[in-house]
Amino acid sequence: MGRFWGVFIIISCVVFTSYGQNPTISAGLRLQKYVGFYWENGASIYYSSDQLLNGKLLLGGHIISSRVGSAFNSNAIKQEEYLISGHYQFRSQKKMVILSGISTGWFHANYENDLFSDLQNNSMALSVEFGLRYPMIQQLSFQPTFGYQIMSGTGDAGAGTLYPVYYQFTFLWNFQK
Repeated sequence: MGRFWGVFIIISCVVFTSYGQNPTISAGLRLQKYVGFYWENGASIYYSSDQLLNGKLLLGGHIISSRVGSAFNSNAIKQEEYLISGHYQFRSQKKMVILSGISTGWFHANYENDLFSDLQNNSMALSVEFGLRYPMIQQLSFQPTFGYQIMSGTGDAGAGTLYPVYYQFTFLWNFQK
């Protein structure tokens, strides 16, 4: 898993810094909770540029895992999500930005027991998200969002721990200010 984080960060930095004029790059920690499930944590990186819909398009990459959330060191199901996202920024020049977008990627759960080998543990993830981004101090912003996972599962059809409704809190450090 450690190698994936390193590759993710390097690729994200190279891709995001090599495109566009006046780029804005933010990265930080994400706390996420599917309603009815436990907390998960991860990392997010966002990129925007004046050339992407006049600065209104926000592109992101995210890794979320229960291995470092409230499920850490417990018998909870170990699961990860690897996502990319695109959000439209309403009021992008104001202090409080309204976000609307989609996220897609891959979900994997490790049930760690052969008893559950008949259940699906992988799934494509596709969700719609709505939220806000608000600066807390000069370079640190807070981004609460909620979403609806369109490709949730029951275990027979799709991964059973990919719940439909979630909310998340992301703390982002802006590297351009």
